[in-house]
Amino acid sequence: MSIARGQSASVQVTPVRNNSRRRNSSHIGTQYKMDRATQSVDRFWEEWTVGINGSPSIQALNATFRASWRSEVAERKFYSQRLVLVRSIEWMARTRHISLNEAVDELEKRRRNENISLSRLCRILKEEESKRGE
Repeated sequence: MSIARGQSASVQVTPVRNNSRRRNSSHIGTQYKMDRATQSVDRFWEEWTVGINGSPSIQALNATFRASWRSEVAERKFYSQRLVLVRSIEWMARTRHISLNEAVDELEKRRRNENISLSRLCRILKEEESKRGE
């Protein structure tokens, strides 16, 4: 099955028990970890909207498990750092009246032109978001 970038796929996600010693030991989550090796906006957007390597999309995980799949501190922090990218893509599409995919392409072009990592782009976008008052 071929899915165009930006489209969602219906994926069955099976929850697993997280047996860590937390306040709520019956906390349900998945063992999914966002891909730390992703270096392009395009690949990140694919992971966010469609899923990569046979895994569900981040959107599907959020819809199914809400925040519980991000039960580990490191995963919550990484998710938070990448969430600014999602907000920026959506903001660009909305304010420039372009598609989400066009916004993805513009941010990837910017990342390449400035020769910066995806992490650095996220930090810059966070600063710009703060200046806009968002």
